[in-house]
Amino acid sequence: MKTRISRRKALANGARLLGGGLAGAWLGGATRVGGAAVQRASAAPTGQGTVRFAGITGAAVQALSEDLIPAFERDTGIHVEATYQAYDALTQKTMTEFVSGSPSFDVLMFETSWGGRFSPFMADLQPYVTKAGAAYDDGDILAAARKMGVYSGKTVGLPYRVIGRMLHYRTDLFQAAGLTEPPRTIPQLLQYAQKLTKGDVYGLGILGKQGFGNAYEYGSYLFSSGGGWWDRATHAVTFNNPIGARTMTFYADLHNGAKVVPPEVTTWAWDEWIAGGQNGRYAMTVMHTVYAIPLNDPAHSKTAGKWAWADAPGWNSLQQGAPPVGGWLFGVPNGSTAKDLAAQFVLYMTGKQAQLTSTQKANSPTRRSVFQESAVRTKWPWADVALRALQRGTPMYNEPEELEAEAALMVVCSEALLGVKTPKQAADDGAAKLTEILKKSGRIK
Repeated sequence: MKTRISRRKALANGARLLGGGLAGAWLGGATRVGGAAVQRASAAPTGQGTVRFAGITGAAVQALSEDLIPAFERDTGIHVEATYQAYDALTQKTMTEFVSGSPSFDVLMFETSWGGRFSPFMADLQPYVTKAGAAYDDGDILAAARKMGVYSGKTVGLPYRVIGRMLHYRTDLFQAAGLTEPPRTIPQLLQYAQKLTKGDVYGLGILGKQGFGNAYEYGSYLFSSGGGWWDRATHAVTFNNPIGARTMTFYADLHNGAKVVPPEVTTWAWDEWIAGGQNGRYAMTVMHTVYAIPLNDPAHSKTAGKWAWADAPGWNSLQQGAPPVGGWLFGVPNGSTAKDLAAQFVLYMTGKQAQLTSTQKANSPTRRSVFQESAVRTKWPWADVALRALQRGTPMYNEPEELEAEAALMVVCSEALLGVKTPKQAADDGAAKLTEILKKSGRIK
């Protein structure tokens, strides 16, 4: 029987792999976040005021809810009223309350792609960062992570969790195939995948299911080829330029021509993608850095101990490899009645100590110094590769048009992978939709 574990549980289990007191004994009791739609943290001291926090459910907030919020309450005397909702419910609630002008939260957890859409409703956190100075050490935050929360020069959020992508590959299968080093270019990746595809094991694993996620996983190859959705300075659409057309052809061929990915990848979202690696369905994948934890977890992965990690390849060279970098940020709405306390919460949770502690529960930290900690490097043998992935990756788009753009591109990427449209048709249709979206918003004429 195949092992199957959800993305949420897979990352949560990483806590056991990175156990021990990285950040000292000041962490105490816990409040767990489970599967319910809405959950609230337990009561805490209220002497210094209250901060209302709104976040998502799942593994991304495990360290926050179980360790960091209780520690913040003890250290500051500030009570945190934490509410957790599923992603879709939270974003819908947020926009509704922003429009009404009366948000029910003082701190909001939001994804990179929402930065531009939320910017008019969010306070600029830069004055708080500047005032904190060396105690906060803004320069320690990885550049790609810091940029996630900046829109039009305004710091709308500070990064709590950042995700890059790196190459995960099976050393046993490489050795059996006579491959002595990981691929350095995307064409070489395809050659390796063809050589590694044997029987029930395929050369490459990808997230191929249509939905929020597949457009950026396609971006692992598009951005690493020098392409993009549109030019970030001029907003001229580049999705179907020669680089984009070539990359879409490569992508579709993985499933329809070369057949180097499992045929069921068109049904794979994150959970299935991870489970495929755990169950030995593929030899390589360009995947989130933090997913090395569930892939290498002996309690849940049949392939644990057989993985190694390397920089994601580029089209022409290894140095060109620059897959997407995105993650989760904390921001303070203009309508908050406790801005100073809320900003204190945000700086605490994105500071070095909290980021270091969060690695115990499989959070992907945003600070360079945390990756350089000896305890982290011992528990995460991929730490150096993950750090490079975050330093060299391409930040996800955060303009207000991003969400509509991603919704359009997830369809054309799926159509190309399924063979419903030719790669050229898919790239051209994607470009046409992006042009329509950008014209509607006034970005281009």
